[in-house]
Amino acid sequence: MRDFGFWICDFRLASEATSGGPVAKGSLNRSEWLLLAVTVAAAFAIALFKVNDFDIWFHLKGGEHIVQTRAIPWVDPFSYTATHPWVYHSWLSGVAFHLLYAAGGWVALLSYKAGVIALAGWTLLRTVRRAGVPMAVACPLLVFVLYAVRFRLDMRPHVHTALFLAVFVYVLERHRLLGSQISDFRFQTELSARGKGGLWTLPLVMAVWSNAHPGWVAGILLVVIYLLGYFGFWISDFGLGPALNGLSQEATRRSQSQIANRKSQIGALAGILVCCVAAVITNPYGIHALLLPFQHVQSDYYKLLTLEWRRMPFNPEFLSPGSHHFLYGSTLYWVMLGLVGLSVAATWRALTVTSALTLLVFGYLSVTARRHADLFGIAAFPIWCRHVTLALDKAKAWLPTLRPAGVNLGLALAILVLVGVKCS
Repeated sequence: MRDFGFWICDFRLASEATSGGPVAKGSLNRSEWLLLAVTVAAAFAIALFKVNDFDIWFHLKGGEHIVQTRAIPWVDPFSYTATHPWVYHSWLSGVAFHLLYAAGGWVALLSYKAGVIALAGWTLLRTVRRAGVPMAVACPLLVFVLYAVRFRLDMRPHVHTALFLAVFVYVLERHRLLGSQISDFRFQTELSARGKGGLWTLPLVMAVWSNAHPGWVAGILLVVIYLLGYFGFWISDFGLGPALNGLSQEATRRSQSQIANRKSQIGALAGILVCCVAAVITNPYGIHALLLPFQHVQSDYYKLLTLEWRRMPFNPEFLSPGSHHFLYGSTLYWVMLGLVGLSVAATWRALTVTSALTLLVFGYLSVTARRHADLFGIAAFPIWCRHVTLALDKAKAWLPTLRPAGVNLGLALAILVLVGVKCS
């Protein structure tokens, strides 16, 4: 009987999987496509709710001012702070919001926001599918993550950060798999080492991201984490050197090939990191756009006045299913944090350097400032999916045998009912 980990990696059509017939890697059967479509639609619905944040008016007015003057403002034109220097870090989002509002009002604006979140969700699902995670695991976990960070899905420029960070996760994971002969333990995929895994797209995304929202720092941070992870693997590969004498000639050749691949990955990603930083300066404000996020972080006064920069609350008064306001946070966030920790602890031997750094860094950011909760959900999602799948693989002897199609259809129905009840 074929190992469960490889079965989920193939995503074979049900009829061909049982007969052993060849199929293209990554193909989904009909029930999986249905579950995928329902989940993306659910992501759209979860993000589609009324405006409850007053910042949108500022961005609508800022975008209108840019469209009318056809110039990026360097001086604040508004009443209270008029004539003061102004770095409008989210000017591109403001322009987009104004044009959408002018064309279709709130319907167009809120539909756009929900579409961006749905696209981010689809990107994450595509990421974990490449790593061999079944839709039956990834889809319900994605819905859980979206509800856990729903308080961060307001109509504001940071919705673009959610999408762009998901794109960064996808590209970096693709590069990690393409450039290595050994991936995360059982999640060995038969991907060739050709190309750079689409790394060249990251500076292009960063050029847009840095004009849409200062959350671009999360993308730079993620690239640094993957680079450190590659260094960790490279050092461990060299540490195996003395033991190679006891290996077969084929094993020795593969290990040496690994080291060469790691060196190539490090060089390529280091170059992309430099290009991404340079892309930030393409912002009309230049070096000021690069420094602004760090100036905000260093200002205790700014963080004291800005509620979303405060720690994620964990008080009884906030522990209610409806506590999805950005001022309070979300009870489900803490549940998500605990479940991620449990799944990683249950399969800790599969934890890579990159995954550990991602969880620690983004987990710390989300706990210390509630505005980063969605960043943790996005960055940790592929890691959570992989470890849950490994945990299910370990427990398969105690789990009932179910038809995959039945599981997928049941999950699709459950997601439809859940979203229908929550959105009604």
